[in-house]
Amino acid sequence: MFWLYVVAGIVICAALPALILAWGVWLIVSGRTGLLPGLTLGLLIAAWCTLVLLVIPYGGLYPNLPGVLIAGLLDAQAGGTVQTAICIATNSLMWPTVTTVLFLFIRRAGR
Repeated sequence: MFWLYVVAGIVICAALPALILAWGVWLIVSGRTGLLPGLTLGLLIAAWCTLVLLVIPYGGLYPNLPGVLIAGLLDAQAGGTVQTAICIATNSLMWPTVTTVLFLFIRRAGR
C-alpha cells in the first residue's frame, strides 16, 4: 500500500504538471492563444493545484503558496478547513485569470 501512495504522489507531483506544461507550450507554439484556451489551461492548473492540496498532506501546500499566504494574512489555522477553502478559492480565481490574460497578451503581441 505504501508503494501505491508513492507512485500516486510521483504521478500527481511530476507527471501531471509536466503534461499540463507541455500542453500549454503546445497551445502557444501552435498559435491557439485566446480566451478559451487560456481559460481552459487555467482551470486545469487550478484543478491540479487543488488535487495536490487535498491528496498530499502538507506537501500539497507548495503549489498553493499564493492561497497559503492569503490565508496567513487572514490568520487561518495552518492545515485547517479555512486555509484549504482559501487555497481552493485562490486557485479557482487566480490561475484562470493569469493564463487567460497571458494568452490574450500573446495573441495581441503576435499581430
